[in-house]
Amino acid sequence: MMSHTGTFHGGGFADGFDPSAELQKAYNKLASWPRFTKTNGSDFVFYSPHPATGLSQTEMKCMEFSRSLHIVVEALQRRPCSEPADQNYVVVPYASPHFIEDQGAWPAQSHLLFFLGSCEDGEDASYGKKMRSLFVKLVRQSTSLSTDGSKDIYVHCTGDQHSQAHDQLRHNMRRSLFCIVLPGDTASSRRLTEAVLAGCIPVFVGPPWSSMPLAHKINYTQIALFFQLNAFQEVLQETLPDQHMLRGDDVFDYRGWSPDTDISAHVVQAATASDIIDMLRSMDKHKVKHLLQNAAMVSSLFRYRHLSTDDEQHSSPTVPDAVIELMCSRVMESGSNTIESI
Repeated sequence: MMSHTGTFHGGGFADGFDPSAELQKAYNKLASWPRFTKTNGSDFVFYSPHPATGLSQTEMKCMEFSRSLHIVVEALQRRPCSEPADQNYVVVPYASPHFIEDQGAWPAQSHLLFFLGSCEDGEDASYGKKMRSLFVKLVRQSTSLSTDGSKDIYVHCTGDQHSQAHDQLRHNMRRSLFCIVLPGDTASSRRLTEAVLAGCIPVFVGPPWSSMPLAHKINYTQIALFFQLNAFQEVLQETLPDQHMLRGDDVFDYRGWSPDTDISAHVVQAATASDIIDMLRSMDKHKVKHLLQNAAMVSSLFRYRHLSTDDEQHSSPTVPDAVIELMCSRVMESGSNTIESI
């Protein structure tokens, strides 16, 4: 189930098909099924591969399905429904199957910093896309880019001038030592998965912050860097959402994009993008090596299947392995001997 949905998750809906209406019908039917009502759904597992669809967009999410285990891509899909002591959800990463298929030697990491993603400005743009647009502009204006050092920085918004075929994007990410991770329309995006699978150190810039999947298995403070860019706060004040349009538990409301783990002691203040670039450029080589090694050790947790080269007896855990482990622990805790998945 997870390997199939992992592929689906990585590329959106096929042929523009939106399954929300059909899923809603299925949820209504399931909620009245005797097998479900017997345990109030506590031995069922639901997978919502996109933040804007599935149970997270229905009024049922905090009612009939509150006791089920939910596999989501953002905590905000379930956080309003769960008490801290009874967290019935797990955040999983986006899939990027093309990275897994790549073979052969990787290029040397000759670039310092990489970001390429869709950006937006304007009144109707999402806050995450505005964050991206502002960050790219600040990097371009940075005094660091007026020196020869600018040649090892590739930070752009996608567009006619900077669009890349995915194979070229993967090549450029693998050439880079650090990769910027910013939210998209919601807190999650594929940037984190691509960075880790590319062997690039994730650099989270916020707040608000991009989602951090499988935080119960991955120590993000040991594989990534975190910078609070003060310039974002000015944009945040100019982009306060219409109170009639968004709620605090809406996946599009940036006020709910909080870290999935405690990073407070590891966030570095940066007044400008230039400060971030300077700190990355001057970072101790031993720390860089440590981050790269740690990220490589958990990279399998951003894959939805094992590699053909994996040793069957000693292969590293993947996303499905981590989810199944959690499902089994719930079964053991509840004393149940069955669990259903949807």
